[in-house]
Amino acid sequence: MAVRQTLTVVDSHPRFDEPKTATSRRTLSLDVDTRAALKAHRARQAAERLAAGELWQDHGLVFTDGDGSPLNPNTASRTFEKLASRAGLPRITFHGIRHANVTMLLRGGVPLRMVSQRAGHDSPTVTMTVYKQALPGDDEAVAEATGRLLAGT
Repeated sequence: MAVRQTLTVVDSHPRFDEPKTATSRRTLSLDVDTRAALKAHRARQAAERLAAGELWQDHGLVFTDGDGSPLNPNTASRTFEKLASRAGLPRITFHGIRHANVTMLLRGGVPLRMVSQRAGHDSPTVTMTVYKQALPGDDEAVAEATGRLLAGT
């Protein structure tokens, strides 16, 4: 997956911009299941493109409205929140998925440097500054790790 541009809404109009920093422009590997889901999505989008005919707006986007125009980020966020609620998931914003992902990667033992690159941060220092808050259970995990290290196990 290539991150090459950002989309914001200015005065109710979508606006494409360059990512904030050079490290924000990046290419990310995707797992097999995600690639398969995106291929299926591309097939559905091709059908939408045919149905829209000359009305299709080709912006080269992965996710669009039915005519190829950019999704309004606010609408996408509201839709996500509704779907998550219907699925019985905890309340989280669309942007919150990014924070949850970075937190899960860090807690899962993924090296900080790799998490920082994937998040598009300028350096691991930025990642640690943003995610410095202790999560519930972190102190207990540190105590257990310390105990294992002192016991030599």
